[in-house]
Amino acid sequence: MSTDYRALCADLLDWAERTSAHYVVHPDVILRARATLAQSEPEGVTDEALANFSGWFCRNYPGPDTIIHKPEWHAPKVFRAAADAIARYARPTIQPVLVSERLPGPEDCDAEGRCWYWHPGEECWEMVPVVTGTLDIWTHWLPHYALPTP
Repeated sequence: MSTDYRALCADLLDWAERTSAHYVVHPDVILRARATLAQSEPEGVTDEALANFSGWFCRNYPGPDTIIHKPEWHAPKVFRAAADAIARYARPTIQPVLVSERLPGPEDCDAEGRCWYWHPGEECWEMVPVVTGTLDIWTHWLPHYALPTP
């Protein structure tokens, strides 16, 4: 049985708006629920992706003298296991926003008013309070709940 977290977040926000639950529910919970619903739905597995993976898998593990005896049998099983793991545990990628386009709002920041900023000089993401002064240092930002990658 899997849990539909998007539906739970939608129910929580609906309940919070109908009952003035902002007095009961911590504001971070509301922000995270909104952030979850703002992310795009993960894409499902396509036949083309399975065919591409199967072709690669069979070329790299030709069998029967490799560790995979029947690659045409193993390929779909390995592919589906990986796709299931990604669907269950991965989050959709959030694209960085240019500082010149817009600055983060309160919904993009954590409880301390921080979000991720890209520092090109240091070539890294830094969790800092919302910057309003020296914008020339930072080029992009991500919401606090995002998982920045290099």
